[in-house]
Amino acid sequence: MEMITINLRNVCLKILEELETSNIFINDALEGHFNMLTLTQQEKAFINRVIYGTVEYEIKIDYIINQFSKVKTNKLKKPILLILRMSIYQMLFMEHVPHSAAIDESVKLVKKRKMVNLAGFVNGVLRNVSRNIASINYPNEDISKSEYLSIMYSFPKWLVEYLLEQYDYIIVREILEDSLKIPRLCIRHNAIKGSRDELLKSLAEDQLIVSEGHLLPYAYYLEGVGAIKNLKAFQKGLFQVQDESSMLVGEIAGPKDSDVILDVCAAPGGKTTHLAQMMHNNGKIYSRDLSDRKILKIKENCSRLGIANVEISKQDATVSDLDLENKVDIVLTDVPCSGLGIIKKKPDIKYNVSLEGISSLIKVQREILNVASKYVKIGGVLIYSTCTINNWENGKNIEWFLDNNSNYELIPIDYELKNGLNTAKDKGFLQLLPINEVSDGFFIAKMKRMA
Repeated sequence: MEMITINLRNVCLKILEELETSNIFINDALEGHFNMLTLTQQEKAFINRVIYGTVEYEIKIDYIINQFSKVKTNKLKKPILLILRMSIYQMLFMEHVPHSAAIDESVKLVKKRKMVNLAGFVNGVLRNVSRNIASINYPNEDISKSEYLSIMYSFPKWLVEYLLEQYDYIIVREILEDSLKIPRLCIRHNAIKGSRDELLKSLAEDQLIVSEGHLLPYAYYLEGVGAIKNLKAFQKGLFQVQDESSMLVGEIAGPKDSDVILDVCAAPGGKTTHLAQMMHNNGKIYSRDLSDRKILKIKENCSRLGIANVEISKQDATVSDLDLENKVDIVLTDVPCSGLGIIKKKPDIKYNVSLEGISSLIKVQREILNVASKYVKIGGVLIYSTCTINNWENGKNIEWFLDNNSNYELIPIDYELKNGLNTAKDKGFLQLLPINEVSDGFFIAKMKRMA
């Protein structure tokens, strides 16, 4: 049988074009192309690295292109711009790829796209970058800190300035630095389906490198994972993918076996299944989300993990369900947010977020918080959480809620983090920052209904 050779850089170009023209997430675009092609793990790893890296460093790479090209990035044909971006990423960050290979393959790609007249231009720009790569003129940190951070860490300048209004310069620089690191896969052991020894033995059989969690004894980080669905431990339900910061929601909620719990924005079900596990499959959990697709994901996870005390249904969290008002012990409101705490996992977030979008989100977050508060019975608990570090979606929302709901008060969260990154402990809530690869950026507030 004749072997069909796949041009990996052409696949990369197609994925980058798809990301430019649709609202699809990177991981979904990659999965779609991987499902259509027959690729080795090594080939998938190359494509994965080029796509994530090119997107992560887009602003820095465009800055370099504009330094070495007479035609600026806003005037270039889109395929040419994308070819230049991914080629420069390879030259800057992929040491095993010779500059000559990155350049030659890019020129071939231009010709393959029937733009032969631009092959010389692409060749000239890339060879110019290659010759001068050690002496690129970057912004001076002392002259403009926001300009420096924006280019060096490839973050939109307005977003850098937005964060500098909320955090010290050193903290912002560390957050941006962390956002460019390769994320690690964090899992939560599921004791319902087996012991930790069984989990670790199964992961070892799949030749994975496993390290212990930073914050919780049942959290583990995995290296060397290909497709999670192929792992025997996953198929047996011995673990659930979940960041440690998200696991803290369950720890802080502290459910009892007899509790009634409502998770109003539950997909994909990480917190729902964690609480069910903590309750030993007793009590009752109502797990809800907005779409059929999300509901299906919760059902799949509950089934795989052996969860038996969860009732799953489709429900808009901004619309009241009168049947549950004043009846719930713990209500979780893990609201839709800007996602500024998980940019390391989803780098396209930093280009898609906007002040207008954040304002709209804050309105929705407050609507959900208000509706959710009606379900909590007197003496019960309302948990509010996000995966963002934006104070306007976090502490400011809690201040607004308490100002308008005098029957609630904050419960101090006395939870010691090993990394000392709880920046809001003295205010009665928890703000984790994405620094030093310890966890995602995450916010958790715990409030008690007093009357």
